[in-house]
Amino acid sequence: MNLKTKTLGIILFLVLLACSLFKDAITPDYLNTPPAFMLNPANPDYRTIFELYQTHTLFWVKAHLFSLLFIVIPASLIYIWYNKQLAMFTLYLLAVIYVIEYAIVWAQHPMLNVHILPKVNRYFHSPFVFLFLFAAFTLLPQKE
Repeated sequence: MNLKTKTLGIILFLVLLACSLFKDAITPDYLNTPPAFMLNPANPDYRTIFELYQTHTLFWVKAHLFSLLFIVIPASLIYIWYNKQLAMFTLYLLAVIYVIEYAIVWAQHPMLNVHILPKVNRYFHSPFVFLFLFAAFTLLPQKE
């Protein structure tokens, strides 16, 4: 790995860290994200998810793009620092977490939104998953 590749990886990791600071302003977790209050069943303007996608389109576009950053950046870092197979594994794993998070949002089930969504949101929109995968891939023998 040359200096240019290492530098690009470090810059991407710093971008990932910086993005994680905004998770309480963009994500669809109404318990921790004030702009997502429209998802709270206690909100007097509470609507179905379909109506919320129509009335708060900009919020949803930002939320989905923000979440996609936490798929693309870690997969890119693994691709840069390791190999394509591990990057594809990372991409699929994070895509599954993304689908789970938004499936919980779409379900609009109060118990899931209170007990599961904040935890999925905290870990998915932070560098913890990437750091765990980075450590795990570092421990893999080079031949695997």
